[in-house]
Amino acid sequence: MLIKLDKERDLKFMTNSLIKIEQHFKMPIQKFFEGLKDGSFGLKEIRYLLWAGLVHEDPKLTEEKAGDLMDTVGMTTVAQYVGDALAESFGVRDKDKTKQGDSKN
Repeated sequence: MLIKLDKERDLKFMTNSLIKIEQHFKMPIQKFFEGLKDGSFGLKEIRYLLWAGLVHEDPKLTEEKAGDLMDTVGMTTVAQYVGDALAESFGVRDKDKTKQGDSKN
C-alpha cells in the first residue's frame, strides 16, 4: 500500500514482518488487527507496526525514525494506514490504494 509520509512509501506486511510482530509482542497477529480496530494500542505499538511494515524497503530504518515519520501525518492517520495495510495482507482491502495524510491528528 503506497502511503504519503515524508515521501511516498510502500507500507506492507509480508510473512516475515508479521512474524517479527508476533515474536516482538508475543501474541498472534490477529490480536493486533483487533487492537487496531478497537483503538486499544498506544504510540509504542503503532510505531513498531509502522516500522515493521516499512523496513522491507529501507533496512536501515529504525523504530525511532518510524516515530519521526508518524509525526509527519499524526498517530491517528498512521494507525489507519497500518490497519489498512494489515487488512490488505489478509486480502481484505484493495491493493492499489494510495493514501495521503493531509493533517496532523
